Amino acid sequence: MSVSDPRVDPRAAEFVRAREDAGATLKSAVLEYAALRRGARVDRWSEDVVLVDAGSGPIPFSGMNGPSCSVVGRTICDRKELTHACLQRAGVAVAAGRSFAIDRESAARRYAREAGAPLVVKPNAAARGRGVTVGIFDLDTFREAWGRAVKAIARRLEGCVIVERHVTGDDYRCFVVDDRMISATRRVRAHVVGNDRDDVATLIAAKNRQRALNPYLRRYPIPTELALLDALREAGHGLDHVPPAGAHVTLRYTSNLATGGDSVDVTDSMHPSFGEVAVAALRAIPGMHYGGVDLLAHDVSLPASPENHVVSEIEYAPGPGPYFPVVGNPRDVAGAVLGFYLDGRGAALVGADGVPRQGAG
Repeated sequence: MSVSDPRVDPRAAEFVRAREDAGATLKSAVLEYAALRRGARVDRWSEDVVLVDAGSGPIPFSGMNGPSCSVVGRTICDRKELTHACLQRAGVAVAAGRSFAIDRESAARRYAREAGAPLVVKPNAAARGRGVTVGIFDLDTFREAWGRAVKAIARRLEGCVIVERHVTGDDYRCFVVDDRMISATRRVRAHVVGNDRDDVATLIAAKNRQRALNPYLRRYPIPTELALLDALREAGHGLDHVPPAGAHVTLRYTSNLATGGDSVDVTDSMHPSFGEVAVAALRAIPGMHYGGVDLLAHDVSLPASPENHVVSEIEYAPGPGPYFPVVGNPRDVAGAVLGFYLDGRGAALVGADGVPRQGAG
């Protein structure tokens, strides 16, 4: 399915674009749309803050995060080494690794030699794939990766660099609300498909025109600078390379949608046990009632086991990408979050004035 597929609700896309053009953030626009579809009253206070009232009192949201969003949980999710510790303590499968202060590169190199290749180096507190290097096999590449990670967190007082074993597999984002997995998305690395006629630069331009039609992906075009297309460079190709018809040309090693990746909905084909893994991972973070759970796995149609997957990250404010997939059916993740407050257990966590009850966050 293309980004203009009719299964993407055109009313939602039109509403979101209009709100963004008026200055609203994407997350708050999608949440607002979900509320209006339910017949709720919505008051917008800012570009990111809306109040939703379905008859039992106003509930404030910042983006898609409501008043029960835990400050402690957000802090843990913002620091990957703390997330890793919580997951490990809960028995959730994670990649072997260690974190190092930015002035301890020598100690990190020693650990890298002991751990063995391939490795991943990433900052503990950066988003959207910034500063992440995967598939590191030698110390020269390690030094370059360390520099990128440090640059991504240079201004953070509690910044550190994580070195961990590189786990192969496809990249998935599961959106969990309370005790249910609402959606599962496979994030495919930025790529183009050859037609035996156009060069890579032309294929990227064509794909970016398609991405511009997608309310979520339009802000994340595939880069057009060769320096940012690490997978293409390491394959020995430039932007003038003309791939044969049907050839899948990977452009970047990171699969984050913000780095040009594609989103493929796999909610219905994922084995239920992976949904249980995602729920357990979210529960491992104190005070978290909904969020995005990232995992690496080879085949999510098979039952989950400690040997066939790892959980890599928890996102406390995941984007509404599942509503606008490149391939597959859209999933109303904002509606699920809203339902947590209006219909489910979240209502018990919020008072009539929209303020979290004691112990809720």
